Amino acid sequence: MILSQDKNIKLAIHGITLLSFLAFFLFGNTLFFIPLILYFVFKSQSIKEMNLESALFQFGVWLAVFLWNFVVVRTLMFSLLHIDLSTNSLFVIFGTIPLYIILLAAVILGPIKGILYELQNKEFHYPIVSGWVHRTK
Repeated sequence: MILSQDKNIKLAIHGITLLSFLAFFLFGNTLFFIPLILYFVFKSQSIKEMNLESALFQFGVWLAVFLWNFVVVRTLMFSLLHIDLSTNSLFVIFGTIPLYIILLAAVILGPIKGILYELQNKEFHYPIVSGWVHRTK
């Protein structure tokens, strides 16, 4: 199978997105700046849109996790200080599990779906942020 250069670049963008989330969950740092750098390197409009979608998707997930951890979880912890510490810890852990399950599914399945769609020559856009990118045109 011979792939075009645009297709290879889009596959690399989806792969970078997947690796970025692996780095995010292992090290707590996302690499959303890499698609932003690639946005200024490439001239093709479709590649620029894909880079921007990828960067916004990664930044949105990072922001959701940051806000959840530093606003919701801290509020739960401070409001439950008078309860037994083991109960408090379990409540905070079980309070964070639903968000992390949803985000984990999104960050793993999103880039994998993008890679599979690109291999099948289908158009793929990241959820939610694609509307923002295409609205600015």
